[in-house]
Amino acid sequence: MPTDPPVTPGYLQFESPKLDMEPGSLRGLHLVVADIEAERNRLIANGIDVEPVEDVRGVQFAYFADPDGNTWTLQHLPWRPTR
Repeated sequence: MPTDPPVTPGYLQFESPKLDMEPGSLRGLHLVVADIEAERNRLIANGIDVEPVEDVRGVQFAYFADPDGNTWTLQHLPWRPTR
């Protein structure tokens, strides 16, 4: 699933081989990002419904589903250095 530029520290692009899976059957895919609020706002600006950021013992999460129904998690590890 390619994503559109601009490239940010949280940018990810990958393509997978054709899998014999129903659309929307992938669950809990994690994207580790440097700025969870910025990435959440970018998704919302592109029409994706993203849940509010949740802090669990210092790790931040925000959950959403793609148009096929696959579920994704933005994850921010504040202690992790950014590039």
